[in-house]
Amino acid sequence: MLASGGSRSRDRAHYFRMTGGMSPFSPARSARSLPVVALALLALLSTGVAHATPAELLGVGPKGVALAGSGTSLDLGPGAALANPAGLANQSEKELTFGYRATRFALSIESGASELSYPADLSSGLEFGVAAPLSQGFIQSGVGLMVATPPNFVVRAEVPFDGTPWFPLIAGRAQALDFGAGFGLRVGPVSAGAGLRALAALSGSVAVAGGTSSAGGVGTRLVPAWAPSLGLRLDLESIGRVGASFRGVLRADFDADVAAPRLGPITLAPLNVVGVAAYEPLRVELEFSRTMGPLEVVLGARYEHWAGFDGWVGPTIACPPGRPSCGTPPPASPNYSDVFTPRLGATYRFDISPVMLDLRAGYTFVPSPVPEQVGVKNEFDAARHGFGLGYSLSLPDDLVPLHLDAAFRLDLLVPRTHHKAGAPAVSTSGSAQTVVFGVGVEL
Repeated sequence: MLASGGSRSRDRAHYFRMTGGMSPFSPARSARSLPVVALALLALLSTGVAHATPAELLGVGPKGVALAGSGTSLDLGPGAALANPAGLANQSEKELTFGYRATRFALSIESGASELSYPADLSSGLEFGVAAPLSQGFIQSGVGLMVATPPNFVVRAEVPFDGTPWFPLIAGRAQALDFGAGFGLRVGPVSAGAGLRALAALSGSVAVAGGTSSAGGVGTRLVPAWAPSLGLRLDLESIGRVGASFRGVLRADFDADVAAPRLGPITLAPLNVVGVAAYEPLRVELEFSRTMGPLEVVLGARYEHWAGFDGWVGPTIACPPGRPSCGTPPPASPNYSDVFTPRLGATYRFDISPVMLDLRAGYTFVPSPVPEQVGVKNEFDAARHGFGLGYSLSLPDDLVPLHLDAAFRLDLLVPRTHHKAGAPAVSTSGSAQTVVFGVGVEL
């Protein structure tokens, strides 16, 4: 269902979509498709697919992707606005970056004799960043901006029915508008920074036609959703660098009011389909990096507070004031758990006059916050091994102050089995392949 109209930030679509059908992997099968009004009513029993930021899932820019998500203690140029705003204080030149990312998913679901491939869309995005120093010397400061956006929409929300298989934390998190802006200040060896991370939330209404005399339609509008980010960095010269960052909960909701007319003798209750279009939990990062001649090593970890997440959708009928319940109990808690993600990366620099070549590699293990699916829901997820490779080719400043970057990341899902109550067990496996290309110009 395409939701056009309303206010737009640019000439591209932002949409709200329902998906459903019969699922062979659920102990209780979903209802069949019904006419438009009944389809909206079935949203009462649905769950939502979330989309969030590729930077959180894969890494910031080609350098972050190649190092399997590292970057909190490193110089990322404009990418520091997303990773750690304290790094913007080390910006010595004005810099513009442009890039393109594409992620392909190969996910499979197996139950008994049935096996199918999960139909995940190819995820792609355009990246743009700018950073500039404000002051130099013992006290340094700088600002930066980084934007990553899909080419054909601003925000997307999907609503599959209960029992429909989906991967909300893998395929869903790879597609969203991502915006980061920050300021960094350095005094001696200590840098501090503050910034803002923003997404687009979706709000709208659906008017359902009840006959030839009533008009139907869909209207949507974009509203901002933001979270603060803070960062610290300590440069210990030959000992190394320590970086730490904090980002609050980054959440963009969708909210669609469905006002249905009277259909003959039947009067339908007004619906309020609400849920989460994009979500990233509270995040804390700690990282250490050290340069030893041409070799730079990075060791870090991330903490994500998933236990505070209350679910992908909310109640779809708003009770009158003073009535805590009106026949629509709130969806059950997803019971997600907090996770710690370790990372390891390395860069080796080759001085091949007149150019400089950096080769990068990284590894991360990403635990899954999603519990085993034993009931009707099929919110599948699994731990992942992430492997990154990449390079950067820097041309001499007196010729062209330009660097060309590329990276590849392979995420392998750990095979996982969900033991369903009263139904065959369901097994999941698969992979995700990401390529990123970037160009940076110093002005």
